[in-house]
Amino acid sequence: MIATLASQWSRTSGMSSLGSGLLPTNGIAPSHAVAIDERGDIAGDATVNLGVAGSATHAFYWDPTPSSPATTPTMLDLGTLPGGQGNSQATAVINPGSFGPVVVGVSTVTGGSHAFSWRPSTGMIDLKDLPGGGEGGGAYAVGTAGVFGYGTVAAGKHAVGWPLIDLDQAPKATAIDLNSLITPPGSMGTVVLEEATGVNGVGIVAALGSISTGNTAARHAFLLVPDADDLPGFFGPSLFGGACGRPAQQ
Repeated sequence: MIATLASQWSRTSGMSSLGSGLLPTNGIAPSHAVAIDERGDIAGDATVNLGVAGSATHAFYWDPTPSSPATTPTMLDLGTLPGGQGNSQATAVINPGSFGPVVVGVSTVTGGSHAFSWRPSTGMIDLKDLPGGGEGGGAYAVGTAGVFGYGTVAAGKHAVGWPLIDLDQAPKATAIDLNSLITPPGSMGTVVLEEATGVNGVGIVAALGSISTGNTAARHAFLLVPDADDLPGFFGPSLFGGACGRPAQQ
């Protein structure tokens, strides 16, 4: 049987698996590399053998240049949030260097799924859903403006941002509905941002959503562009709102 293993590729080395391509404890195939940052940190998901209980999918982090006590790059099992079916998946990773890597993704919880962030010093943090949400959420992107993804409200999905840490580097888990931060022109119609799918280094957020005019609704892509004097700094929550404060631009 051919196994699917998380791998990386470079011009000099070609394609190679991430070590064994398996989690060090009870790891089995398949595994998948999903995201990489400029430093070469990789995040993804891998399979854990649970014996008679079957198997589960866990998010992992892979450090290309580990330091003491580990000296060989190894997949680190990030585990899951309490409750749910015991599954998690990583979707994005950054490593600013000043306080270590940050991995974000989605994990099952009782009744649904929640976005998570993970750092070596905190472990997996539940980023929670929007107030009154239906226990359905996830994170797609992380950057200096925060963590971005989606949550749920009565009407369905809404794009969400979470300030990653305060200036004292305390973990944050307050979901902010990005729809509350925009004022689209009336001529655009009714705009609903449903999923925040990406963010760059200056806080420009990519999102998917809909525009409704009369009885017609259509899917659209959006960019949320920060004002020049509101460009985000070092993970500051006070700058997070400014990073998403201008009307969405189609």
